[in-house]
Amino acid sequence: MASAMEVVDTASVVAEAWMAGQRSNLNTVPLRSFSVPTVALHHGAMLGPLFSTGQCRNGIDRRMGGMTFKVQRAASTKGRRGEAVSWIGDIAGLGRVQLTFPTENSNYPSTYTEVSVSGEGFPLVTYLGLGYLQRPLLARGELNVDWEPAELSRNRWLLTRNARALRIRTKRRSYAYTQRGGKRDHELVRTGAAVHMRRSSWVKPRTITGTCSGDVDSLDIAIALVLEGVYTRNLTVYGALVSLPGRAINRFNDI
Repeated sequence: MASAMEVVDTASVVAEAWMAGQRSNLNTVPLRSFSVPTVALHHGAMLGPLFSTGQCRNGIDRRMGGMTFKVQRAASTKGRRGEAVSWIGDIAGLGRVQLTFPTENSNYPSTYTEVSVSGEGFPLVTYLGLGYLQRPLLARGELNVDWEPAELSRNRWLLTRNARALRIRTKRRSYAYTQRGGKRDHELVRTGAAVHMRRSSWVKPRTITGTCSGDVDSLDIAIALVLEGVYTRNLTVYGALVSLPGRAINRFNDI
């Protein structure tokens, strides 16, 4: 009789081959769309899924109950809009993703700045807003998913972080984007899924790390990542007060 380890190794190869055949060309690739069969062990025991449903074994932080990913800053380039900064990383099960700002190909006014997230396994997500410190502001912001505008709203007069969240409606989903902890920590939440983002530093961090929980897919990650390129200090009352002089000078109506 084959040992339990031999059964697991064989089943792992079969499951990975089966998963490869399930990949589609859709822009939004669910991380939890795979139903991996259980594997029988000796004495009638069951191993259960070889790895968490829809998650690849690489990059999994099982203590967090979800997948972690990281993008790293790449070499800057010079373009017609000045210095272009990018962060690039490989996300297990989805492939390479890139965060870049300012984008070069879009035609928008010089007073605006656009940030984009793209990748073979991801929808194209962009955020365009009034430029401030090389980033787009939340003011007059436009978020697009595959060129389809999202609905954005926020209440700058309320006090709590949840109340001041950026609300996003796109692709029949409703999101809330809030600051968690210090200014380097943010979280994008929708029903059944959340992506917690953390920068290694506030200005042009070397790395940006994400931790996923729930039924997170490529759209969730792309939106959470593109918002890391947006100036969001005013998501908290303290941040709004600290940044108010600069934002007021930059654009008097962004208070």
